Order: sequence, then structure tokens, then C-alpha cells
Amino acid sequence: MFPENTGIPEIAQRLELFCFPYQQFITDEEYKFYLCLTDSSKKQTYIYINRKKTVAYCLLSPFYHPNFFLKISSLISGVKEYSIPSACLKFLDSQIYHEKYDWRASWNAPSSNEFGISNHDLIGHQISPSCELSKLYQFIFNKLPIPYILITLVAMSLDCRIVVISSNLSDISEAVFSLISLIYPLKWPGTFIPILPSSILTMLDAPFAYLIGIHSSTADTLLSIDRYFLVNIDFHYCASVGMEDFPPEVLKYINEQSDKLKKIIYRYSPIFPFIQIQKQIRLFIRGLFGVAYSLDKTDDFQKISKEFNQWK
Repeated sequence: MFPENTGIPEIAQRLELFCFPYQQFITDEEYKFYLCLTDSSKKQTYIYINRKKTVAYCLLSPFYHPNFFLKISSLISGVKEYSIPSACLKFLDSQIYHEKYDWRASWNAPSSNEFGISNHDLIGHQISPSCELSKLYQFIFNKLPIPYILITLVAMSLDCRIVVISSNLSDISEAVFSLISLIYPLKWPGTFIPILPSSILTMLDAPFAYLIGIHSSTADTLLSIDRYFLVNIDFHYCASVGMEDFPPEVLKYINEQSDKLKKIIYRYSPIFPFIQIQKQIRLFIRGLFGVAYSLDKTDDFQKISKEFNQWK
């Protein structure tokens, strides 16, 4: 999914380490997940993986669009091996158009035994970027209590070393990308590794800010690390390890904003109010620095807030 004459990025040459990172019993269950590799120049390559037994079908792209590209990798996994190149060309020749509520893609590949897939499978629904963000928001709000989500955002704003842990590879990846989505359009300035292979766990000792996901089977490694922020997806909590607690005024601000988010969610229930929550999260991040530095009631901070239009 790169421009013509572009080879596989050097950083993605050993994909098998990410597709099969742990010694585990091979089952018939199908796994779908995606990850992001960042090279020394901060250039990111997204990899969408559909794993069946001992074979992993990987789609590489410079673009983040999991719902769209995971659908393609899933379709490719059902194509006969000798037909994969021609099938990929069909998928790339897609038609993307807008329906009443969202964008949609149709690959219009001819129905034939050669591809082994039906016309129904050749439709991709809900592929707009806003829909992707909404799903990521829903995931993290289902996995963590609201105060923990805001505390994690504070840790990200302080450039902490953040470790996301779970026993499910798919949950690890989705949780890490969910945290990134919360600060969008701001960019995470540190190292970003959605799933860290067990062979390079020493990366956790790095002295700089990072956002890294690890499997719970490797949690013992954390015992030798000091000063990091942990997000546990399986047990729905987060905690700072070896770090001082946040100042009282910041904790008070977190509680106040948590109550506002709870009221928004309760007001729109059972619908998930993505736009309203996104707006409130952005207001929280914008106001966080004013509270942390006791500037929130000053004229200078109010002026900066009005002129800060990156969220629009």
C-alpha cells in the first residue's frame, strides 16, 4: 500500500517477530490486529495483520485506517495463494463514496471461484476517520474508568514512560492507539511501540518518554524498572510506579472534569456521544497546563486559550 517502486521499509523486515511474538499453542482461531513501527527518523509504518494458524497476512501502509485495511487483509487471507497479487490489484482499484451517515468502500471484484469470496464480503462499511476515532474512544471508555483515562492523559502530557499491559494482543494494540486518539490532533512526541516483542524487552529500560504495549506474560520485566506509568487493560486500572503523586490541584481538576464527562455520558445514554466527549477531552487537555502552573485564572492564560485554535 505504498507508492510504486517503494520496497518494504527496512524497519519492517522482520515482521515474523511481531506476528508470532510468543511461544504459544497454535489454534484454528483467527487473530486480527495492527501495529505501528517507527524508524529513527520518526517515520511511521502501519501494519495490519490477519493471522490464521501458522500464516500471517500482512498489509503495510503509511496510513492509519484500521477498519479499512484490516478488512482488506481479511479478504486476502481467504484468497488462493496464486491469486493474491491479482486480488490485491482489485482491492486497490476501489470505489469510495459517501452514504447518508458515513463513507463506504466497494471493491467491485468479479465473483469467481478464483477469489473464493462473495460480493457481500467486498463491501467495507463505516470507514471514515471520524468513525475510527469514535471506535477508539468507545474502547478506552469501556476499558478504563473516566478518572483513570484523565490521569493517563496527565501522564502523557508529562512525557512519562507509559506501559500498557494486557493478556490480549488485540486489546493491547487498540488501547495504545486509543490513547493516541485522545490527544489528536496533537502528536505523541516520544517513542511509540504498540506491541513490544519479547525479544527486545530491554527497550523498557530506555531513559526517555515512550508509549509501549506489552503482553501480560512478560510483566515480570517491569520489576526491574523504576519510574513508569502503568495502564492495565485486563483489570481496568492505571498506577504510577516509583513516581510522586500528582499535585492536589491537578487531582481536583481531574475529579471535576470526570464529573462533567460522566454527566455527558449519562445524558446521551445509551448512545455514545463521541463528539461531545471529544470536545470535553480537548478542553481538559487545554486547561490542564493552566491548572498545573496556577495560570488558569490569569489574563495571560485566558488569552492563550482563546488564540489556541488547533482543536478547531
